[in-house]
Amino acid sequence: MHPSASDLRGRAGRISGVGTTMAAVDLKSLILRLDDVCRATLESAAGFALMRTHYNVEVEHWIAKLAGENDADFIAVLNHYGVEQGRLAADLNRALDKMKTGNSRPPGLAPDVVDLAKQAWLLASLDQGQSRVRSGHILWAMVADDALARR
Repeated sequence: MHPSASDLRGRAGRISGVGTTMAAVDLKSLILRLDDVCRATLESAAGFALMRTHYNVEVEHWIAKLAGENDADFIAVLNHYGVEQGRLAADLNRALDKMKTGNSRPPGLAPDVVDLAKQAWLLASLDQGQSRVRSGHILWAMVADDALARR
């Protein structure tokens, strides 16, 4: 079973370096800004991280799940630029295979996932006047951030 959005919001206290009360409010608001595809794939990414016994839900987990959504903006952009989805999946699996395993508890959200969602929200709301973050905004935010783009 995949964790729900409320489970993800409840994990806010485990985001390293962030106080529980403030993080819970910010994370709850942020998750509510995601469209259905982004929210569902983030929840699925948490289940994926749990299944692999990873300690955190990382950007790679989320991207792997977004890459499986054929009707998402994310896939349309990848197709437009000729990105081979099989190669992307293989690269993501290699990255996921290198992550530390052995966690017996539900994983927390990695700070990079929260930062990515925040950046996507800024792009969606300020640059495009959108009320919800779509998967294309996630991809845009990822390639616009040097550290995330190198991952």
